[in-house]
Amino acid sequence: MKFYSTIPLHKIFFLALCLVLFSSFLLEAQTNATTSSPYSRFALGRPENTGFSAILAQGGSYTAFQNDSVAPFYINQGNPASYSYNKLTTYEFGARYGFYQYTDSQNGLVKKQNGGFNYISFAFPIKRNMGAAFGLLPFSNVGYDVTTYENVDQIGQIKNSYQGSGGINQVYGGFAMRPFEKVLRNFSKSKTCDTLRKQGKYKVVKRKKFILKSLSSLSVGTNVSFMYATINYATRKYFPANFGSVFNTKDFTETQMHDVYFQGGAQMSFDIDSIGKHNLKKNIKITVGYSASLPKDMAVNVTHMSCNFSQGSYGNELNFDTFSYQPNYKGKIHLPLMHSFGIGIKRGESFSMLLDAGIQQWSKFSFLGDNQNLRDQYRFSVGMQYLPSRNAIGTGAYFKRTM
Repeated sequence: MKFYSTIPLHKIFFLALCLVLFSSFLLEAQTNATTSSPYSRFALGRPENTGFSAILAQGGSYTAFQNDSVAPFYINQGNPASYSYNKLTTYEFGARYGFYQYTDSQNGLVKKQNGGFNYISFAFPIKRNMGAAFGLLPFSNVGYDVTTYENVDQIGQIKNSYQGSGGINQVYGGFAMRPFEKVLRNFSKSKTCDTLRKQGKYKVVKRKKFILKSLSSLSVGTNVSFMYATINYATRKYFPANFGSVFNTKDFTETQMHDVYFQGGAQMSFDIDSIGKHNLKKNIKITVGYSASLPKDMAVNVTHMSCNFSQGSYGNELNFDTFSYQPNYKGKIHLPLMHSFGIGIKRGESFSMLLDAGIQQWSKFSFLGDNQNLRDQYRFSVGMQYLPSRNAIGTGAYFKRTM
């Protein structure tokens, strides 16, 4: 029985057309800020969570996540090694909504909300042991609007405005394969296996099958992403009205980025059907995974301008007396190593658990040579799923098949 299907060429064109259509909506939605966090002012903004809806529902544990044989409808972009387990052509898109609430000493309680399209992705099998995926999703988001006030002797109250918008998006394509997928079948049909059985060495056969089955499950994969971004930062100072508007100052920076980014991963599984002399009623499947995004120097173009400005009768800004202007300054952003380790435990078709640990070395990040005093990020996540009956039908079947 085959668990894969060949995709006709016209369906590939259909998938590509769907990606173009949905990406046009997604790109339009991402021109607006999809976060309202003042912490997105630092580094490249607020990093987006890795993984789509099914993974986020399990605490964001993605490194050892694989599609199973009963419901193979998910895409694990976080670890490209999972693509080789694609059994069906699958597409997924998502939207997000955020509600933010924070307090500062000058403005008190501040509430903000936003939302929109978030990602779109397609995955499909190529052969029994190969799969691929492509899609469009955000890498980070910048969106903040913070106002502070300061009292200066002989001047009065000065209003400071800090604003940021934009973010980094990525178009990715990925491929994975299980290079040793046939080793178990080849051994089972070999003369060596027959000889061992005839000699009564069943434990040796069982041990070799266990090792070869684990080796045949080894999957390796990679994502290649085209990263593009436009990030705007603006700082304004408004002086009291009795001084006029000639002292109002604005410092504006626009960063544009277009570069390629690489990610790789691996997964391996093995089954436990007995403990000692006791056979288990339900096999336990253990999956281990590793995923890494390699360090990368990303080329950027930066435009910086500082000037005085006045406000028109309709609130529009009128720039004058530019005292600093640097167009298309070329530089580098260093993205650090980001990697994660994961373990998945599955018992039968009802219970599964995922555990993840990740490290992002932001202490080695630099933006045009500035580290911004960032620290490394450590992530630990756990997710569990229990389905009373995956194949339930009839009255109440929905709740029996719901996580």
